Amino acid sequence: MDEHGPWIAHINHGRWVAECPRPRCGWAYLLKPDQGGQICQTEQGDGCRYAGTVRWPGDAAAISTELALRPVEADRNWAPAGHPQTFRSRTPDGRVVAEVFPRGETVADLRRENGTIEALPPEPTTRDETIERANAALADLGFVYDPAEPGHLRRL
Repeated sequence: MDEHGPWIAHINHGRWVAECPRPRCGWAYLLKPDQGGQICQTEQGDGCRYAGTVRWPGDAAAISTELALRPVEADRNWAPAGHPQTFRSRTPDGRVVAEVFPRGETVADLRRENGTIEALPPEPTTRDETIERANAALADLGFVYDPAEPGHLRRL
């Protein structure tokens, strides 16, 4: 077990998730609090079937509590230091998380950010920018939007 490493639990838009650690697999799964292991297999039988343990932060409950206070789901993100999400995610004031917190974002850091969120005006986005961001997020997960596909998503 864990020949490709553990599944790394992190929060994306308020949900605990983990990507399959097998290189080039690309599947990601929702996690339940304190879930001990994960198998890369969907209900439909897709996935690489890699099984491994889930690595959780020691303060997972406190992280969840702080992020749940944020009114906008897009601001409810957390990942351990060095995780790829930290290089894509931004603090509420727009800075790259990995650059601001190279050793990882603590519960105290999240609490401080929570105090600034309502003071920040929302960033205006055009429809094209929103579509561009959505397509980039889909690509990060290994998918592309394709209106010709039955479910409108196609694996890359």
